[in-house]
Amino acid sequence: SYSASVDQRIEKILRSPLMSTLIFVQFLFLLFIWSGVARALWRLKTFHRRDVTIILIAVGVALTLLALAAGPEAQARFRIPAIPMIALVAAFGWFAPGPSRQLHPSTTIT
Repeated sequence: SYSASVDQRIEKILRSPLMSTLIFVQFLFLLFIWSGVARALWRLKTFHRRDVTIILIAVGVALTLLALAAGPEAQARFRIPAIPMIALVAAFGWFAPGPSRQLHPSTTIT
């Protein structure tokens, strides 16, 4: 049956130390990215209005692409276009200055 062949494939992959390590590292990357997205959405009120617009557009487009890529014809290649937008939002979550890390008033951004 189909589920038996899937189980056998998963067991074969997990027996390989290299594949197990790669899957674990990929899981850590996904955890880092999605926690950055969650952090950006959590801190949305602390960002400048322009940044909020960028974040909301990127999240909206990414979620739309992910929703369209789901379903019976789902393949990883359909989810790939959403990755840059998810990474952008995660970067806001991890590295954008918040209320405790505001730039000094004399600092100008050009």
